Amino acid sequence: MALTNEDCERIERALDSSDFVMVYLKIDDREITLRWALKTRFERMVAILVEGKMESEWAEGNSPESKYWRSTTGFAYSAKDRKTMKRMSKASLKRRGLNPNERVNYYSPYFTSYKTLLAHLKSFEDATLTEVGFIS
Repeated sequence: MALTNEDCERIERALDSSDFVMVYLKIDDREITLRWALKTRFERMVAILVEGKMESEWAEGNSPESKYWRSTTGFAYSAKDRKTMKRMSKASLKRRGLNPNERVNYYSPYFTSYKTLLAHLKSFEDATLTEVGFIS
């Protein structure tokens, strides 16, 4: 059973209530935890933990755990490198196998808005809200 609108409102209220709250969900018989993480000194975002863990290997999308994270597309090279590549000749870029506009897909455990987080969680058919608690 997918998350209901009441479940989504409860998740949002719980996360708004404290920086130390944790929301537990059950998806595909796995425990998914939502908790706050700091983005910058003054900004925060919601982090998703799978079975209480967050592994960097999941960001590549090769593991089954990455489906619980946010899918993102970005440039393969930094803006500075792309600017340098655009000054190179097309032949030189081709010879080196470089494409300044190349994009890569990666997965991030962080959500900066409730709207995208809840839409992502609703996409799972068997997502259920199990518990709302505090960090001990």
